[in-house]
Amino acid sequence: MNRGQPDATRAFPEIRRAVRQFKRRKLDRAAALLAQRRTAPWHERSFCVGMFADKAPLEALDAWCRFEPTCADAWLLRGIRRVHWAWEARGSGRAAEVEEEMWPVFFQRLESAVSDLSWAAELVPEDPEPHGRLISAAMGLSYEPEQILELLRQALARDPEHYTAYSTATYALTENGVAVTTRCLRSRGRPPPEPPRKTTWQAS
Repeated sequence: MNRGQPDATRAFPEIRRAVRQFKRRKLDRAAALLAQRRTAPWHERSFCVGMFADKAPLEALDAWCRFEPTCADAWLLRGIRRVHWAWEARGSGRAAEVEEEMWPVFFQRLESAVSDLSWAAELVPEDPEPHGRLISAAMGLSYEPEQILELLRQALARDPEHYTAYSTATYALTENGVAVTTRCLRSRGRPPPEPPRKTTWQAS
């Protein structure tokens, strides 16, 4: 997080304490906090998961996945963090401004994120969060619009009001999102897809 931006966890001291301990490789508080959120409304858990993944060091998440290989929350958080990590490698500039050697790094990190999030979804099938978070990786990996819509459908089947899934899919299937996907395709030496008809952008 940039220094000029407010720290969202300040309003949530429980999360701040858990992140602080997590950085010291003490997993108990974080695991308990996330487990408690499974019984909360999904949107509350989504908010908590997002803040935690943004703060948690990747090295600590790697250790958690090794220590508890069947803990869905560990894989979910690492998957989200790896999506962020991929975009950190690429940067937020135009495709022409991205250094050529960073494209393979970007795609490799996104593919690792897809693997983590897919495993989290398999471990806890009723959780909408992995499906919603997969959409960001899907856009960077140039998934077809129908594939993105399927991820949205999977998330909404579990939580019809899942904000992360709605907002990310909406961006991915708008003109700006399609432009991002097209630039990623070209960087991989693949032709851009035909623009989808608007009727195919609606989940049904």
